[in-house]
Amino acid sequence: MLKNKLNGLKYLVILGALLWFLPALADETASSTPDTVTSTPEIVTSTPDMATSTVEITSSTPPSDESTSTTTESNIELATTSINLTVATSQETFSFPNLLVTECPETNDSPTTTLNARCALLQSGLSTTWSAYGNMLFLDSVNSYINDWAASTFWNWFFNLEYGQTALNQFSLTTTPNTNQDILLTYDLAPLKINASSTLEIGTTTTVSIEEFNFIQAAWKPATSSTIYINSSSFSNETGTYYLFVSSTEPIIILGTKPGFITTEPITLVPTTTPVSTSTTEQPSNSGGGSGTAPAIRTTEINNAVQKILNFLKSKQLNDGSIVDLQMSDWTAMAFGANGTYAQDVRTSTFSLYDYLKVTIVTSTTDTLNKCTEYSRHILGLLSSGFSKTNTQIIDLKNKIKTECLNNGTVGQAGINDDIFILMALLATNESTNSEIVQTSVNAIKTDQQESGAFTWNGWVGQDATGAAINALKYASTFGIIVDDLIFQKAKSYLHSTQLTDGGWGFDTTSDPNLTSWAMYGINALGEGQTQWTTSGNQNPWTALVSKLDNAGHYTSPWSADGIDWFATKHAVPALLSKSWPIILAPITQPSSGGSGGSGVTLSTSTEVVSIITTTTLSVVTGTLSVPPISTSTNIENENAGQILGMRIENEEPQIKITGEKIVKPKAAIKIATNLEPTTTLSTNDNQKTDEKTELKQEKNSTDSPAREMIKKLLAICLMSASAIAIYLGFKSITK
Repeated sequence: MLKNKLNGLKYLVILGALLWFLPALADETASSTPDTVTSTPEIVTSTPDMATSTVEITSSTPPSDESTSTTTESNIELATTSINLTVATSQETFSFPNLLVTECPETNDSPTTTLNARCALLQSGLSTTWSAYGNMLFLDSVNSYINDWAASTFWNWFFNLEYGQTALNQFSLTTTPNTNQDILLTYDLAPLKINASSTLEIGTTTTVSIEEFNFIQAAWKPATSSTIYINSSSFSNETGTYYLFVSSTEPIIILGTKPGFITTEPITLVPTTTPVSTSTTEQPSNSGGGSGTAPAIRTTEINNAVQKILNFLKSKQLNDGSIVDLQMSDWTAMAFGANGTYAQDVRTSTFSLYDYLKVTIVTSTTDTLNKCTEYSRHILGLLSSGFSKTNTQIIDLKNKIKTECLNNGTVGQAGINDDIFILMALLATNESTNSEIVQTSVNAIKTDQQESGAFTWNGWVGQDATGAAINALKYASTFGIIVDDLIFQKAKSYLHSTQLTDGGWGFDTTSDPNLTSWAMYGINALGEGQTQWTTSGNQNPWTALVSKLDNAGHYTSPWSADGIDWFATKHAVPALLSKSWPIILAPITQPSSGGSGGSGVTLSTSTEVVSIITTTTLSVVTGTLSVPPISTSTNIENENAGQILGMRIENEEPQIKITGEKIVKPKAAIKIATNLEPTTTLSTNDNQKTDEKTELKQEKNSTDSPAREMIKKLLAICLMSASAIAIYLGFKSITK
């Protein structure tokens, strides 16, 4: 009897042991079983702690500029690259130079990893949230800066200052070594950039321009009223364009600023020691020779003349928005476009120049002299007004050219006038270079050149025809159409040989503004300027045009009933501004008629021009270039890159707050955000590594996987069965 009871107790002890050990055994068995991650990664919404990367790097060597691959604990190689990341708001700026970026899941539940721009932001350590639209993830917030659609304040991004027009997770980074990759994210600011030639020679004048990004137009435009810092001097003007005469080999440090915009990165230009020749080539008595001296006319004088002409043209605007008629309106749009002003900003109290061009339809009877020239000119006028190349008017005009203007191997009427403007209009609207009408036009212009180098108007040689032909052929060459350089050299020789002592071209000894302007289009297309076309008397085409301008802002003509030379006046502005055809402004979203405009370009009616830059030698500043700060900058050095891919950022109170207007972006520019319903909203912080290939080391307290749950259930069944048997045997032994 005692023995039976002891056996019963033995069974009950075994039962207790099972109850004690089997749960632990279940955990151990489940955790030792490999499990492929197929579920959506866990999203962490709290601020990350420092040094919590799940990626283990096999080498502790800091990253170089070269891209490498990262090896995880399970030997899965992930591509990496090095970038520069900047996150800017009007309150503070976060900078991550040489940030090591490792590929991550393309979407939060994707089994595929890619090396994309979103990975950089995730691995920077900043707290972010995202919204998903299909496979595209869009940034909702960074730290406390949240998209405010009602206030039109939201995140935008740039790659090497090119506007990002796709989701960050869809933009691939390169692993090519030594490739510049700068990612800029902006919240309530727009960036500035500097345009300047990287090669300078002593004795030459170079153009430096400051541009600002306009979110409404999604394009770069001149940064009017900006300030440029050149070594120890600062300069401001209304155009954002500066002309710098290089007189020494000292390095030139340039930086641009404007209130409410992100200050540019400084650039350094180093002039070469090879000066432009200052010897004067012997020329005919009425010719120029490119003396290599300082410009004969200062930029301020040129800009003053341009402003006078534009103000005069604006004063002639009619109530319907036109300037005189359709032909004059097209050329006027090009003049304003050359100055960076959109036609919608040239307006009366009711209608703009854009409104007029938008509703005026060109027919074969609009210009009875030459309908083909009319079609092509109107295309060029529309493009310079901000019309898209796919605009229905432009497509219709292009089709008319192709169907009505090529007959029996001839484009338009006899002579190359049609060929010149049709060629430029078609190429500007993406016509194939191999199309018959393009090839016919190119060949007609080439074969028209005379032995002297001149081109003709149906057999009559002229400097205007020569300048226009050079312009058209040079533009064609930018599309890969082969043009022998000898054609340009011969044309330049002809223009030099016929240049008058006052610097222009014309009749007898007096230059004609219209001939001079058209000749300058060719010069401008070749990239030449005052230095190459200044005569021994220190005169050039620019001095000729400025000197002949009437105080009222136009040129005069004895053959005109009102005394105004409309041809010369409408063509002078692009020529003076060193522009050539075609003049194309970025397409813009237009307001309805009678609106207040929307390009952000304001027409100034003041004839006062701010002095830009003197031609004296600039001294070099040693040390840091002092510039008024735009925002507080927290520079986060990636010292542990390669070991820790994220760190916690503590925001400081801003020292300087910009009170400028916020960047406004129209709702039409956010079609994805307004037309699609989000499938899911992701709230993440950037230190959380959602890369499923790198999350192979799970913490013990993570959510149970399906495999682990199944094992627990099986062991629970076994435990219940063993317990039932132990209870039965125990009680049976005791009762015996």
